[in-house]
Amino acid sequence: ISGVLNGTTNFILDQLANGAELAVAVSAAQKNGYAERDSQLDLNGTDAAQKLVLLARAAFDVELPLSSIEIQGIEDLNANQIRNNDRITRLVAECRRESHGFAARVSPVELPRDHPLARVSGVENRLLIQSRTGKSWDVCGSGAGRWPTTEAVLADLFDLWRNSVVNEEEQECVA
Repeated sequence: ISGVLNGTTNFILDQLANGAELAVAVSAAQKNGYAERDSQLDLNGTDAAQKLVLLARAAFDVELPLSSIEIQGIEDLNANQIRNNDRITRLVAECRRESHGFAARVSPVELPRDHPLARVSGVENRLLIQSRTGKSWDVCGSGAGRWPTTEAVLADLFDLWRNSVVNEEEQECVA
């Protein structure tokens, strides 16, 4: 699995690519409701790494410790470093199964313009999933701001409720 998992950093990287300084880009993200007042977890890559832990659990049924993920954020990048007409910089989170276990990292990556992860813009997120059989999936959607966050929280709450109802029904059937 690999993806752009943090819409806030994606928005900020787009701002940097357009010539903004990091502080100005972060301020714009905050004013638009995409970044919290303290956006350190977004900027240093921790937020994307935390999401990668959850995705690894779902994809591989493994408890991936946050400490096992190599993390490099975008807090040290500036507009001059990411201006490149041929490539687009994205904060990419990836986890892959290897012969000795799992390798996971979050870091800024320069991608060719036609790469699926380079095609996300603004606060979009995109996840690429590739199975062992070679089948691939590409999932994308908004990833920052009031409404996408609200939708995600509500979906999680409904999942928890649904699971608790199913578990209660299963226990009633056994009794």
